[in-house]
Amino acid sequence: MNPHMYIQQDKSQTDYSKEMDQLNREQVSMDDPRLIQLIRNHWIENPSDAEYNLQFPDLLDPSAGQAPFVDNRMSFKERGFYVECGALDGETRSNTLMLERLRKWNGLLIEADPSNYKNLKEKHRKAFSINACLSIYPFPVIMEFKQRFSQGKLIENERDRGGKKGTIIEVQCFPLYSILLAINVTRIDFFSLDVEGDELKVLQTLPFDQVDIEMMTVEYKHIDLGEDYLKNYVENKGYDSLVKIGHYRQWANDIIFKKRKHFGS
Repeated sequence: MNPHMYIQQDKSQTDYSKEMDQLNREQVSMDDPRLIQLIRNHWIENPSDAEYNLQFPDLLDPSAGQAPFVDNRMSFKERGFYVECGALDGETRSNTLMLERLRKWNGLLIEADPSNYKNLKEKHRKAFSINACLSIYPFPVIMEFKQRFSQGKLIENERDRGGKKGTIIEVQCFPLYSILLAINVTRIDFFSLDVEGDELKVLQTLPFDQVDIEMMTVEYKHIDLGEDYLKNYVENKGYDSLVKIGHYRQWANDIIFKKRKHFGS
């Protein structure tokens, strides 16, 4: 693990939840220093330096094909940086575990479901991690979340509340940009985004002029505005859509994007 991939934290503040409640009420901006400091000190967890504790250690690539495709298009890059949300248990269908193990990448794992996150921590991934959801607004917010392992999602309306069964809990949501500032990273080689329908809303909070993302895989299946709208939005941000990744058991319905060279120059 590269030494610079750890962050120094000050956990002396014991009543930080009250300050967080206040920032939620104020709907502070994504780059508010108070918000960044709270995320850094009290939500981010540093990478593990323990041995991996994987359920299937001999399975190098648990993804549905996203990881080897990105690996190839990135020319088998060593020591890159990834972001994966939702990260589930850190192993099941992970789009980043292969890059971490084979190419020694560092990264950030984001998982909203506390049950999944507990299992994720037991895998000893070599990445920052955070038990929070990605905000669909350009400010932090508490939202309701339905727990369903790989199908957990934010509750935005009565349709979300109904349907498939699942325990409903409240979760803290942060803009992705805020989390990135908290770990001092704005250059990302690979971003894996699967949040059961809110992918477009998450991307719409992201200041693409402030964050440099080389490649992305984005699930499109549950986006209300549809696959074509997602493609047009991301392509207008300077990306080419390269391939659709599918799986016969519906484990993947992704589009992989790559940043066009010299976009905007």
